[in-house]
Amino acid sequence: MKMHIQFSRIISLALIFSLFLALTGCGRGSQSVDKLDSEEYQTLNEEIDRILANLGSDVSALPLAKEFSEANDEKRAEMALDLADDMAQAQLFGLVNEDMLALSAQAVKAYPHPLLLNNYAALLISLGLLEDSLYLFQKAELQEAENPVLLTNIANTFLELGDFSSAENYAKKALS
Repeated sequence: MKMHIQFSRIISLALIFSLFLALTGCGRGSQSVDKLDSEEYQTLNEEIDRILANLGSDVSALPLAKEFSEANDEKRAEMALDLADDMAQAQLFGLVNEDMLALSAQAVKAYPHPLLLNNYAALLISLGLLEDSLYLFQKAELQEAENPVLLTNIANTFLELGDFSSAENYAKKALS
């Protein structure tokens, strides 16, 4: 029991550190969104729709969602990356709600940047959706395979899932 509490504290500290890095713009300048092929992108959208359906979230009623959907690609990317900061802050301060989840999902679907994928996965962790979080972290990893924040988040998620071997492998990658 004490070992689990220590792991939980370590994971919490690592997530806070990861979110801090996300807040300070770690990965923000990356232009690696093009690394998802059309099939991966379609699968990602289907998974996000499934997650939202399970959560009962509906983005269509949100005024910001309308503005987001009507924006041009450049403005949408800018809005999505700004939302990444909001996602990190919401998760850090325990302010995750249905509207944040729905709007964040729309941003990730429109612009699956590694920072957005990372921060949305962190939101899902706060709801206990570890498998879904791991999926999103690994989609971000496809784009930034050596990003230590992503690798640490994947290691922590595997640790929470009880897959210690995979957690160790990702922790080693993150440290290298």
